[in-house]
Amino acid sequence: MMKLLPEADTPEVRLRSVASGGEPLGAELIEWGHATLGGAINEFYGQTECNMVVSSCAVLEPPLPGRMGRPVPGHVVDVIDAATGIRQADETEGALAVLSPDPVMFIGYWQNPEATRDKFVEGPDGKWLLTGDQGVRDAEGRLRFVGRADDVIGSAGYRIGPAEVEDCLLAHQAVRLAGVVAKPDPLRGAVVAAYVVLKDGYVGSDALADDIASFVKSRLAAHEYPRVVRFINGMPLTTTGKIIRSLYGRWPRMRQQQSMLQRMDESAEALICPKGVGDYPSREKRLPRIEPWNAWMVWTGELRQVQLSSDVASRASQPT
Repeated sequence: MMKLLPEADTPEVRLRSVASGGEPLGAELIEWGHATLGGAINEFYGQTECNMVVSSCAVLEPPLPGRMGRPVPGHVVDVIDAATGIRQADETEGALAVLSPDPVMFIGYWQNPEATRDKFVEGPDGKWLLTGDQGVRDAEGRLRFVGRADDVIGSAGYRIGPAEVEDCLLAHQAVRLAGVVAKPDPLRGAVVAAYVVLKDGYVGSDALADDIASFVKSRLAAHEYPRVVRFINGMPLTTTGKIIRSLYGRWPRMRQQQSMLQRMDESAEALICPKGVGDYPSREKRLPRIEPWNAWMVWTGELRQVQLSSDVASRASQPT
């Protein structure tokens, strides 16, 4: 979030240790960490079902762009074939998995034994928990995060992880934020489509889109560059700064509701108050049925109704 601030507003800090999780660290972000925070950003990886099991440590070895680190001592994490549970060879993409049992691994999904069974695969080394992520192990044993299995782009027989393309896009002088998704293509199955937020002073144009695409093409493999570049005013992010890639497919509908979103963004107190939600014990209460971006209800001492389209308002009034 600090990185999104203008340079003039960025506070001067010098931290002894910095950790990051949730999205891969690219070269541009690692350099920013050194310049702004005064040290290397250590990346870690885990999930709710199996907490932090991979980490980097700048004291032991410098961080490498795209490498999230090594398995934390006490945990066995590797890249396997999701169907057979067999470990993959170095530099071969596969499913990131954690060998069971593990001290930070969940017991199971509450009252959902079928989902629990589907989370594991049996292999020669034992039972592996499938994280749902794709990765690669390099020859030195470090793990590279390719992407969520659902986010990996299949194009003309190639598998493309969005993180590497996004990192390359961020290195372009005009790009402030970038997100990459698959766009259906009748010939290749899918192509890379990039959604870009520009830095101040730049205006989106066909010429700039071509320049950005050529920039990526000159640095990555020919099949990885974005064949579609679209400029947007704001990137849909979670509260922890992760890109919500699932929204890109609904972008036309999101633009139709732009006026509603603008009213939400402009009002710090904007406050949707539907019937049936109940009391407000906390400062914020999420309304998951409001799309395209989830709205937030904030208790500020008084609640004010925001006028919505009839379709959105009817969904907002449903009990959550």
